[in-house]
Formats: sequence, C-alpha cells, structure tokens
Amino acid sequence: MDEGSLFFTVVWMIVSLGFVALGIYGLKRPESLVDLFRRTGTPMFGRRVSERMYTASNLRWALIPFIVMGLSFVTIGAVSIATRLG
Repeated sequence: MDEGSLFFTVVWMIVSLGFVALGIYGLKRPESLVDLFRRTGTPMFGRRVSERMYTASNLRWALIPFIVMGLSFVTIGAVSIATRLG
C-alpha cells in the first residue's frame, strides 16, 4: 500500500468514526438534533413541513443506517490496511 492510499484510508476511517459518533449522539439526544434540523429546515420548507418531516422517530430511522454505514466503512478500512500491510 503506497503512502497516499494509506493516508486516504486512515482519513476515511476517521471521518467514518465521526459519522458513527454523530449517529450515536443523535440516538441518545434526538430532541437536540430535531431542534437543529427544524431551525435550519423551516426557512427552506416552511414551518408545517419542517415540523412534520423532522420528528424524533423519523430521525431515529435515519440514524440507524447512518451508524451501520459508518461502522461498515471503518471495518472495510481496517481490513484494507490489515491485508495490505500484513
């Protein structure tokens, strides 16, 4: 594995861990993310649409695949590093 590819893989894994951390934070405190999304979504979509779209249950449904995706990216990166360095 050349240095550029190794650097990219490590950065990719760090960003993916950030996705996982954000997803876990969102699952533990969905009301804070709902408030943030409603504040930013209201100017774009209007208050009624924003309140219907950004609910805690909708956010939970979105965060679970977000966490799974992040964990799979970390696993792929770790396996890639292990196979090429080992």
